[in-house]
Amino acid sequence: MEIIEAVGPIPMRIATEIPSVALQDFCDTLSSHAPSLVTVTVPRGTSSAFIFPATFESLPNLRHLHSAPSVLQLNAPPGATVEVANLVALTIGCGHESLRVNHQRWSFPALETLRLWSMDHPEEEARMEGLVTTLRALGKNVRTLELPTSEMEDMPAEVWSLCPKVERLFTSHQVRSIPPPNHPIHTIGIPFVREHHIGYDEWTTYPHIPEFPGLRTVVINNPRAWDMIDEANYLFGYIRDCHSRGVRLEDANGFTYEERH
Repeated sequence: MEIIEAVGPIPMRIATEIPSVALQDFCDTLSSHAPSLVTVTVPRGTSSAFIFPATFESLPNLRHLHSAPSVLQLNAPPGATVEVANLVALTIGCGHESLRVNHQRWSFPALETLRLWSMDHPEEEARMEGLVTTLRALGKNVRTLELPTSEMEDMPAEVWSLCPKVERLFTSHQVRSIPPPNHPIHTIGIPFVREHHIGYDEWTTYPHIPEFPGLRTVVINNPRAWDMIDEANYLFGYIRDCHSRGVRLEDANGFTYEERH
C-alpha cells in the first residue's frame, strides 16, 4: 500500500494503492495505519475484500471510503445492526452483494455523499432492485448522490422517498418522477452527450431536464461542455429553457455558457 501524507488542519493519510491481497491482510493493512487514516481509495485491479464492523472500529477517523466496482463488500454477522458513525463519503458497488443487506442493517448517520457503481447484471429488473436495495440501506441521510451509469432509461421513483434529504443528484438516467412537496432537491446533474451518439443505441437519447419546484441548478457532467457545444447543439435549447425558468445551467467546473464566452 502506498501512503501519501496530506498537509492540512486534519491529519490525513490517503491509501492510493492496495495490491491484490488476502482478506485478512487487507483488513490488517488498514487497521495498522489507525488512527490517522482518514481516506481510503481501493483501485481497480484489487481482488474482492470484505469490510467488517471491526475494521471501522479500528479506524475511528475514517471519513472517506472509495472502492472500484465489485471490490469492497460490507459484511457483518447475520442479524447484526452496524453503525458507522463518522463516515461522510462512500463509493461502492450497487447491489445485494456489495452490502449483504439481506442479512443485516447498516447505519451511516453522518453519510452525506454517496457514489454508486453500476451493478453488473444482464437483467434490468435485477439492476433496478440492486439500486433500490442499496439506497434503502444507505440513502437516509445522503445529501449528494451519484447514481450509476446504466441502461435503465428512467431513474427509479423510489429515490425521492429513500433519499429524503438529497439536495444534489447526478445521474445518467432520465429523471421523470417528481419529488414530493418540500423535498430539498435543488441541483440535478445530467450527462453530456454528443449529438452523433444520440440514437446510437436504444437508450442513448437527449438528456432530460426535469421540471419540478425547487430546482435551482442543472450541471452538465463535463468540465469542457461549453468548449464542445458544437458537438451538442441541443444545449442551446437548454440554455434558453433554463433562462426562462430561472434555473442556472453550468458545466462541471461551475461556469455558465455566458461566463465562458
